[in-house]
Amino acid sequence: MSFRCARKTRSRLTQRKATDLRNCIWRSFVNTSPKTAVCNARRTFSQCLGPLGTYDGGREKAPAAICRKVAGIQSKGKIQIWGDGKQTRSFMYIDDCIEGICRIMRSDYSAPLNLGTDELVTVDELVDIVSQIAGKTVEKRYDTSRPQGVRGRNSDNSRLRSVLGWEPNTPLRQGLVPTYRWIEERIARERHFGGIAAEWHTIASGADNAKMIRWSPRLIR
Repeated sequence: MSFRCARKTRSRLTQRKATDLRNCIWRSFVNTSPKTAVCNARRTFSQCLGPLGTYDGGREKAPAAICRKVAGIQSKGKIQIWGDGKQTRSFMYIDDCIEGICRIMRSDYSAPLNLGTDELVTVDELVDIVSQIAGKTVEKRYDTSRPQGVRGRNSDNSRLRSVLGWEPNTPLRQGLVPTYRWIEERIARERHFGGIAAEWHTIASGADNAKMIRWSPRLIR
């Protein structure tokens, strides 16, 4: 959804329920890379985090990937980190993203503008925050052979503050709490239904002329 299109439909968007608007924008932006999240009006977005986003399959962003890995271990365990853990990133909570979009649409500013947070953290620090939220002890295993992106990426909000008199203000830790809880719940549901599916497989394979049941935990999302 481009901002040119959004401007034309602004009156209709304002009549939607807040949850509908949130989900609409979330689906449009949270699963895109910073390069592809450049709209026609040349606004660029930092990586977003929050519930309802992609958390597996290879398209997830670092916060969701770390949350998934931590949720997948017991109270103590090991997770793999791509790179050496010293890469720096900034992440914006989805509610701030939506608030920023609405403010930009209401403004008359048409030049390039960053929408993001300037709270910079390393991947190691991101893992530490998630493990504290989860209450787990995490041992980091680094794989420097895997893609790790640029060494550092952050949002320069000086122009955003000047134009809007506002900037995203949700701390990373605060945004990670609902993000982790939602992903943790999804992982738990997949395990539960995956176990039921395994039992069905056993029953079906032992029955005469029974068809094998094919089950994917993704079906329950």
